[in-house]
Amino acid sequence: MRYEDKARGFRDLRVWQQAIMLAAEVMKIAASLPQHELYGLGNQMRRSAISVSSNIAEGWGRRGEKEFSRFLDIANGSLCELETQLEIAKICYNIDTLPLVNQCAAIRAQIVAFARSLEKNPRIRK
Repeated sequence: MRYEDKARGFRDLRVWQQAIMLAAEVMKIAASLPQHELYGLGNQMRRSAISVSSNIAEGWGRRGEKEFSRFLDIANGSLCELETQLEIAKICYNIDTLPLVNQCAAIRAQIVAFARSLEKNPRIRK
């Protein structure tokens, strides 16, 4: 049985849990940026990272599976934003972002798989 088959709430979703952990790690990286970037790049990184788990949760709370899929798509877009910001941090401030980029890729794969499973089985949520 897949994780989404037995989920009773968004907190049970592994993809949401991993997105929360990603956000926590991004917070640490953002805090390590130079002072002048705390409200620029750092703020954008935090917002993008928070958006991933937030959109998964909001989508779960919506009535229809189409709406849920739309919010999963938005979460995926936020991951792309975050990866871009991580690349900028790597280039400009020589920060090792590879572990976070790998986390983004793993979360993206889960989001895509989850969205596909919603298409195949629109009554996944109990």
